Amino acid sequence: MTMIDERRIIEILSASSQLLQQKDWDKYAMARDKNGVACDLNNRNASFYCLSGALVTTWRMLDPANEDFYFKYFERMFSEVLIEKYNYDRTLTQWNDNVARSREDIVQLIHSVIGSIRAPVPPESGSCEQDSNFPTRRHLSGAAP
Repeated sequence: MTMIDERRIIEILSASSQLLQQKDWDKYAMARDKNGVACDLNNRNASFYCLSGALVTTWRMLDPANEDFYFKYFERMFSEVLIEKYNYDRTLTQWNDNVARSREDIVQLIHSVIGSIRAPVPPESGSCEQDSNFPTRRHLSGAAP
């Protein structure tokens, strides 16, 4: 499996957010021109992007060799955040097209994914008792174990 640096993931997400803020957001097409006509992501006249279109455009600019990784990775990461934050169990594309109401909704979702990547992963339930190296509240307070 390809190892992708966390910084690269955050760079792609941040650049996707910036792209959507510089251009604009759309539904039901990866990209559209200024007249609202669907166009190819590589079209220099693309003026609107859906969430998927912004992500693909950005990773193709920053790290095209790992496109297969990003498709799977971002689908999983966005799905986790959509379930946790919105109790929405469908794809990021369906959320973009059927739930999101504005570019700000999309930008906020992207930043929620960035936050989930930066947040420490909590230990599995019960792992505190099983791993004596895990610092418990008592260890952190200075009390003897």
